[in-house]
Parts: sequence; structure tokens; C-alpha cells
Amino acid sequence: IMPSLVGSEMCIRDRDRIAENVIYKRELNHSYMVLPCQDKDMAERYDYRIMQHNRIGGLLPCSLRYLDGEELLYYDITSRQPLARLYESRRMKAADLERIIRDTAVVQAQLGEYMLDESGVLLEEEVIFADVETGELYFAFYPGGLQIGRQYTELADFFLEHIDHGQEQAVNLASVSYTHLRAHETRHDL
Repeated sequence: IMPSLVGSEMCIRDRDRIAENVIYKRELNHSYMVLPCQDKDMAERYDYRIMQHNRIGGLLPCSLRYLDGEELLYYDITSRQPLARLYESRRMKAADLERIIRDTAVVQAQLGEYMLDESGVLLEEEVIFADVETGELYFAFYPGGLQIGRQYTELADFFLEHIDHGQEQAVNLASVSYTHLRAHETRHDL
């Protein structure tokens, strides 16, 4: 079931998961993840303009398009796979988990250099992408952020569900990351 892009019924804040609002499009040699804009005049937002005028490492390239009166964010996901698909049939090793945690922290730190709020980084396994050749992670940044309350906990749950439980180092790292991600989320809820 694909959500409609026409009309104002779609409000991401009312959904449990960002991924429920994602539409995938293919155009010539490019693939896109498309999210509807919550607010009108996205092009006027400071954080959107910063994204357009700077190449911020670790963020998916993003462009604003208009279709039937709706503003849509197109994220270029060409040659990238979502984490959810990467770990459908294989288990996450400690090195995989370390890379994901490190890349997440690096992206969030870089946002500060551009005065962008880390709440704009979408942290669901369906919308975090890995380059199929290099393994480098890319994150979607939603200008203005989305008020999805349990992003950190759900990402930690994904780690716990997909780690290699036979690898003690992976289990320990997943447990520690779960504790830290929960604490981070709790600070944001205050």
C-alpha cells in the first residue's frame, strides 16, 4: 500500500513510523526515497537552504519538488540499500554495529558545524542507507525535524534483534548502545 501524495491527509507526525510515509521512485539512472513535506514553504526554511548549499558528509542528497500542489523531498538513494534490507538475511557483527554507531555520531556532530538540529536526522532502519560498494552510511535529514518519539529506542531494538547473538562482543556492544540510545531519547523527552 502506497500513501497518497495528493491532499493534506498525510501528516508524518500522526504516524508511528517514518517509513510508512516513504514512497520509492525510479527515474532514468536514479532511485529516490520520497517524503511529503509537513509544512508549506520548505524552500524558505533555513535548514533546507543550508542542506542545498552545502554537501554535508553522511547525509543523503536531497531536493525539493512539487507535484499536484504538494511539496516533496526527494532523497537520492542510488546504489544504496536500507539497513533493514542489509540485515534481513544476515546477522550484524560487532564491527557492523561499531560502524553504524560511529557514522551516526559523526553525522550528528557535523550538523552542529552548520547549526542544524540533530532531531532532523531520521533514525529508522528503513531510511538509513548504506552504499553497496563502500558500506558508508547515509542518513536522511528532514528540515525542521520530525516528532517521532521513539526513534532511538527503535533503532536500539533493531540492533538487538539483528546482532549475531553468538558473538559476545556484538551482544555487549548492542546492550551498551541500547542503554545509551535510551538515555539519549529520555533527555530529548524532557
